[in-house]
Amino acid sequence: MERKKSADIFIDQVGDKGGWGYGMNSVESLSMGICTLTEINNTYKSFIPDNPFINITSGSLEYKLRSLIQNREQIMKSGNRGYKWVRKKHDISSVARKLYSYYRSIGLNP
Repeated sequence: MERKKSADIFIDQVGDKGGWGYGMNSVESLSMGICTLTEINNTYKSFIPDNPFINITSGSLEYKLRSLIQNREQIMKSGNRGYKWVRKKHDISSVARKLYSYYRSIGLNP
């Protein structure tokens, strides 16, 4: 975690081979305000259109990294957006509210 915390840019995954596009590694980096790159497939992009990730592919990774390295302001802006997003979407209170809304939608009253 100490090593991750010192990063300016974090790359979660490249390739659509084992999940939706992000996991706990990304949640951790976003919560630290780190600009986070990952490959998010089209299904997930439509499910979470407001995500803060810089979407990459094996073909775009080098270009996007070079662009970011030359634009410190964009790195900071992306990290800040990610920090706010993870607080909104992954904070325990917001997760609990979302779960309870799902429960109510199926007739449960938690």
